[in-house]
Amino acid sequence: MRGSLWLLPEKSCAEKLKPLQSRVQSFLSCPDFTPHITLFGGLHGDTRILEDKTAKALTQSGIINPLSLQIEALRPYPDYYRPLVLDVAISAELEQLRDAAQSQFKQDVRTFSPHISLSYGIFGAIQTTNALQEIHSENFGPVNFDYLALTTACAEVPIAQWKIIKRWSLNAANREAV
Repeated sequence: MRGSLWLLPEKSCAEKLKPLQSRVQSFLSCPDFTPHITLFGGLHGDTRILEDKTAKALTQSGIINPLSLQIEALRPYPDYYRPLVLDVAISAELEQLRDAAQSQFKQDVRTFSPHISLSYGIFGAIQTTNALQEIHSENFGPVNFDYLALTTACAEVPIAQWKIIKRWSLNAANREAV
């Protein structure tokens, strides 16, 4: 399996993000996907081993409650495949979770720049700039994230086929994977 670890927003927060995401996707004519923060990408290996490492990373992180993360800005992203994102402020808990995932997956990673991707696709600078000028983000305040998910999201899988393999509650009282 190839995939990524995502942080998923609470249902009410996802519903709040969805209109902005839909406007961006409509303007840029790109596919729909679940709002998320990619905590760790480029995963590959046996699904059961990846699930086990994900569960261990969550336990190792010491996270026992959903994360409340502050949205900082809507901006273009330098990665050619993610033209517009909502930047997210790094919290101590987010760093703990990221460090625990790095410890479990033991692979080279680029600098962590947490953000909520609003669109995926290959767009030129002019198209991205026009989209940014046309689409105004609201002040979202903090967004609460309540699940860590192992997904099939990767460059080799078409966006429309991305799916959640398993998810774990960040709330220790509901930690069973679903």
